[in-house]
Amino acid sequence: AAAHCRAPCPVAAISGWTLPLGELPSLRRPAVVVVAGSTPPFVHRAAESLTVRLPGADLRELAAAGLPQLDCPGELAEVLFELA
Repeated sequence: AAAHCRAPCPVAAISGWTLPLGELPSLRRPAVVVVAGSTPPFVHRAAESLTVRLPGADLRELAAAGLPQLDCPGELAEVLFELA
């Protein structure tokens, strides 16, 4: 895990992710892909790629120094409320 991450680090969960990329263009739900300022570059690139593949998705970078849900939960909540 990267030195700047607090446990649990999102990078540690990547090997467990499965994503049917071919199905993404057919999704018709609002989506926001969230990263932090400290998100490792390869995860940020993956988030950008995911955002491009999800119709109408928005990529948001929050000012978190680690995990957004731990470091800036209020800012993350605002982003999620926009989807409601």
